[in-house]
Amino acid sequence: MISVFLFTACGEWFRQAPPAPVGSGLPINYHPNNPNLPQPPNPTETETDPAPNPLADFGDVRCHSSQVTQFNNQVRNFLSTSTDPASIRQIVKCSSAPQWKGGFFIRGKVHFGGQKFNTQSPSQNLTVSQNSYLEIHIVDTNNRPVIRPPIRMSIEPYASAVQGQGATLVFQDKKGKVFLNGSVAPDKNNRPIFSGAFEFENSTVWNGSSQGLSGQLGTFKIPACRFFDCASSQPLPESLP
Repeated sequence: MISVFLFTACGEWFRQAPPAPVGSGLPINYHPNNPNLPQPPNPTETETDPAPNPLADFGDVRCHSSQVTQFNNQVRNFLSTSTDPASIRQIVKCSSAPQWKGGFFIRGKVHFGGQKFNTQSPSQNLTVSQNSYLEIHIVDTNNRPVIRPPIRMSIEPYASAVQGQGATLVFQDKKGKVFLNGSVAPDKNNRPIFSGAFEFENSTVWNGSSQGLSGQLGTFKIPACRFFDCASSQPLPESLP
């Protein structure tokens, strides 16, 4: 199951971290100088062809720069199903500060049994398919994975709903649930982005001593048509804004 890599970090080091090198701040399994791993997007790609740029599939979970400590406490609580949260010393980026590496990354795919999500429809009512899933990658400020392999969770279709531009999605594994409650709206470049609250509800704790922890981690943001199975005419952003 989940293994956690531990090493010492502190808040002061975090704030004074050097500028991130090329390729940092991106999900694990990516390195710009390794030809065997996904490479940066080709500038000639078009937004209608998502295949050449696997990084465009990722969104992240964010917080305000004043909430870094609170965010990281919730990350530790989220991981408490497998590890004592008091033993986790890594710090995970959650704001847009350019000198900070890593982050809490999400990707996945939500299908609708042959139907397609329409980013313009205020009245659609879609049934979520059982083959939908969510994947979570967590990378610390030293650009090292906090968990390996990534967490992969399956949809709970009967607890999930997509109506108009709003969505309530529930994903689960044997240790708990994740809730994505949000809506789709265009960004400043008129590209559809799915965003809202990322919440979790653990059903177990690492040592079995008490009930699992729960709470809101932060605000998620992911390109809507990389995450939802959209109509082919919908725009596909190459990356998050």
